[in-house]
Amino acid sequence: MTMKDTIRQAALLWATVVAVAAATPAGACPSQSRPRQMQQRQQQRAQAPRVGDEAPMFTLKSIDGKSETDTRSFRGQRPLVLFFGSYT
Repeated sequence: MTMKDTIRQAALLWATVVAVAAATPAGACPSQSRPRQMQQRQQQRAQAPRVGDEAPMFTLKSIDGKSETDTRSFRGQRPLVLFFGSYT
């Protein structure tokens, strides 16, 4: 393959890429649909809980996977949550 053939192939490749990009409708580009997606996410975003609100219902498995605990079992109690970690 000569240098001329390599240049010809590169030019053909670039022409193909430009033709495909020109033929792609603007609505099909992800950057164009991003504002619409962000707007939908903001509309679907849940409200943050406030002091005194009930905890959302969820179930968690124990570390060994043999038992489950859900938030209903803590109703009427004041559970203590401890966070450990390095914050430096």
